[in-house]
Amino acid sequence: MSRQTVSSHIADFLSIGLVNHNPESSNYWLTAGGLIVLDSTEHCLEQITQEELSSLTRSPPPLQLLRLLNTTPIDPPSLSSKPDTPSQSTIWRTVQTFTDFEWVEERSGSHYLLSDGEQALTAYEELEQMIEQCIRKAPFLQRLNPALLAGNNPFPAHALVDAELVFSEPNSPGQVVGAAIKLADPRTEYYRTLCSVYTPTLLRMYYKLVGFGMNSEGIIDASVHEKIVENDDLHYLLDTSAYDHYNLLRLEETRTLGIGLYDNQKIAVGAYNEVGEGQHVAVIISSNEELIDWGIETYNSYREQAIPTEVPML
Repeated sequence: MSRQTVSSHIADFLSIGLVNHNPESSNYWLTAGGLIVLDSTEHCLEQITQEELSSLTRSPPPLQLLRLLNTTPIDPPSLSSKPDTPSQSTIWRTVQTFTDFEWVEERSGSHYLLSDGEQALTAYEELEQMIEQCIRKAPFLQRLNPALLAGNNPFPAHALVDAELVFSEPNSPGQVVGAAIKLADPRTEYYRTLCSVYTPTLLRMYYKLVGFGMNSEGIIDASVHEKIVENDDLHYLLDTSAYDHYNLLRLEETRTLGIGLYDNQKIAVGAYNEVGEGQHVAVIISSNEELIDWGIETYNSYREQAIPTEVPML
């Protein structure tokens, strides 16, 4: 490909959050969203050919007709006379292409969708949905560590479909904090958190819930622990002797991931500082069971690395 073509494609990928860029080094790399789209595309191409996929993406009529065929047989001459349909030549050309792909067959003048056509439509719509979610959730996926997509407990990308997105940016820095405050429900019986962003307001608020009887365990990363130690007014957070139902651990390294688990019924997953200026945070909130299971297993893996906190000596 020419330099101009490459630059044009990369600009498109940047604009929808599939690629990140470091201006200082002129390096480009795939975000977690870019990796998900790439993996989803390769999965789609295991079910249909590149030519077949391309035929559905060049213009609207092929996909429109394939979806119509999935609901009813079509008769091209009668279909072309209906409003909001492609021209007769486009319909015939598309039907012939589908016939060549062995997606449809003609019976008594009508064209019927075959199982290969149904499979092609399913493969395309799964890919379409995943790409749409990666674009919609780009503020989160740009910041999510791509390494979390691999390993024995990969992030369940398809769970993004029913997840709510909240993110902070220069003109709305308090959006994520506001969402976290709403999640701080006194009725929560069991709360666990992996915290990698120092936010005193939230630390104090969730500790108050412990006073109301909420069973709580937290893991703070090295950066949050350092900030708490520097703030004498927050040293009480490090003292786990006041409540039997409160525990706080710390990691010896920094992280860019946050997890909040609420009674194993809801999860908030946060990621920050992987792209853009400042440490702006993006969070997804969901009740998806698979995402909650991922969060529990991920939390437990960090718990194995964590050590107890100690109150600094005055």
